[in-house]
Amino acid sequence: MKAILFDLDGVLVDVSDSYNLTIKTVVERLAGRVVSDEDIESCRSRGGLNDDWDLTELMIREAGGRVERSAIVSLFQKIYRGENFDGLILKESPLLKPSTLGLLRGRFRLGIVTGRPRDEAAFTLDRFEMSPAFSVVVTKDDLPAGRLKPDPLGITMALSELGVRDAI
Repeated sequence: MKAILFDLDGVLVDVSDSYNLTIKTVVERLAGRVVSDEDIESCRSRGGLNDDWDLTELMIREAGGRVERSAIVSLFQKIYRGENFDGLILKESPLLKPSTLGLLRGRFRLGIVTGRPRDEAAFTLDRFEMSPAFSVVVTKDDLPAGRLKPDPLGITMALSELGVRDAI
């Protein structure tokens, strides 16, 4: 084994105080329903959702809300990203130290496959000084419509860019 592929959210970065709080806020504002972390995790564990926009939309629909997806995404991004990356994204914290990633990089080729947009992934990796550890970062922006996670295309692309056939 020559490479390790990571997800970003929940693997390299703790997003419990960013994404979950954003989901709770958006669902409450747009559907009038208060949701808990347990509600969110229960919905996530069902599978089949490409990202937290999908999860938020599903939770709003299940609460009886009827809101256009564009309004959901707009409010979500306003709360999560803020005006200039000054929103709840700043509540995230690293789960691995850059030094640990440096040690791993000394033995393996490292890559990331994430459902985040490229600018959000880059902001977070730079903020936590993780960017130098990774040879490749595949984001939702790199994938064609309809081929988002859990579709394995992102993994296939990362393996190809790393020049390896398999990874963990």
